[in-house]
Amino acid sequence: MTAVLIGCVITELRRDGLGFRDVSHRLRIDCPLRVTRGAEVLVGSYDTDFDTRATVVAGLTVLTAEVSESGDLTLELTDSVRLHVFPACSGPMRPWRIV
Repeated sequence: MTAVLIGCVITELRRDGLGFRDVSHRLRIDCPLRVTRGAEVLVGSYDTDFDTRATVVAGLTVLTAEVSESGDLTLELTDSVRLHVFPACSGPMRPWRIV
């Protein structure tokens, strides 16, 4: 399922998802997220200046996509950046999905 994201170039990060260049799908996100480089948090979903900080991922490429047993999604991007999407709920909800 997440294999379609590998090689995609990110055009935008919004609180509700990621857009990609030259593909018809998006990553819809309905849960908290954060973008990191090493131990540094570059942007988090609850930042008041989210829109400004989120531009850090524009133009980066998805290298890997991993899903944990609990439904967390981690995308490794170019420039040693990672996007972490982590469901903050229980039950049969779809906190993120490819649409």
